[in-house]
Amino acid sequence: MSPAETNVEVGKALLFKAHGLDAFGNPIRVKNADWLPRDGLGSILKFSGDTALYVADIIAGTEHLEASAADQDGVVHTGTAIVNVLPGPLDRITVAMLVNGSPFEGAVIIPAGSQRTFVATATDRFGNAIAGAALTWGVLNGVGTITANGVFTASTTVGVGFVTATHSSGRTGRQQVTIVPAAPATVDLAVTSPSVSVDSQSVIVATVRDAYGNANPDGAVQWTTTGTGSILLLTPDGRTILYHAPITTTPATVQITATIGTISRATTLTLVAGPPVGISIDAPATTVAVGGTLDFGAVVTDQFGNAVTGATVAWKTTAGSINQQGVFTAPSNPGLVVITASTAGREAFVVIDVTSGGFEQFSRQATSATSLTLLVATIIAVAASVFLFVRYRESKRELEDLRRGRGGSGGEV
Repeated sequence: MSPAETNVEVGKALLFKAHGLDAFGNPIRVKNADWLPRDGLGSILKFSGDTALYVADIIAGTEHLEASAADQDGVVHTGTAIVNVLPGPLDRITVAMLVNGSPFEGAVIIPAGSQRTFVATATDRFGNAIAGAALTWGVLNGVGTITANGVFTASTTVGVGFVTATHSSGRTGRQQVTIVPAAPATVDLAVTSPSVSVDSQSVIVATVRDAYGNANPDGAVQWTTTGTGSILLLTPDGRTILYHAPITTTPATVQITATIGTISRATTLTLVAGPPVGISIDAPATTVAVGGTLDFGAVVTDQFGNAVTGATVAWKTTAGSINQQGVFTAPSNPGLVVITASTAGREAFVVIDVTSGGFEQFSRQATSATSLTLLVATIIAVAASVFLFVRYRESKRELEDLRRGRGGSGGEV
């Protein structure tokens, strides 16, 4: 066979000729040979008895081309040529990531900071691999780095990019890579305020992050609390909750813990009184001498009776003076004085009797209710005194008129 071994590109054709030899190596013309491509990588077009045109198919590989012919005695003699069917020109570069040892060509997802191995294959237009093609690795959009051996290290920030392999001809293949957060490493908790009023609500948001600070949305967060109150999930993954504080008259703190896997984070909420709805005056006494001082206090409470700390109280007096710390200075004239304390639209008052100093003062705790009762009693007492005084003068005048009438009648007799 000639050629005895040769190369042919896929889709191309090549002529082969069969040569007969006697036992001594002398050439004998082959009149009618039969041709057979044993590996099926091509087909034969017969030109003449000893010549054939081999046409390579689109699959690269090794072909064994046989030619056979019978001698004058009917004995069949066979010759074989080796045909190396080679890939065609570079047409495509395929980039794939190894998954469980096998190439995967689709878009891939890689956790931040982790490593993966990529492979690249150069092929002709029929998909035949071109061995020995020199390729250069690269990464687009800053999603990581890659070595000359295709070992890729993902960036520590999330993003979408490509791993590329480029031939010297300029042809490039690429695979899309999405960098996602790594496994959870920490949990951040955000609360609107570390203090929660009784019977009120507060939203708490948990953000799960990997070791590089990327928010990881995978998995559900579980919540526990060491105190009273209730927890309502606002999202199915438990990342946002609504905490409802209990109704209590005892100051307390509640620790709330968010857990995902083996990672936990706790926050402490302080239960405080609600908005002011009531105020009362703590009076050291209800009587004071002219020019004397009394130090008043105010108790502000919410709707459940909890004392509200830090409330701003405004003080007023109908006589004398009082500063905003509740220190009252009596006027120089005796009489009744009304002291008023107000906050958040609520008021309380107490009546103080300013005396000339001749009577003993007594001390007691006053509230707005007792102050009102004292004021009413005082007004009634004053009215009664006026009534009795007026009645006394009228009775005296009537008695004098009666006496004068009697005296005149006696004179005329």
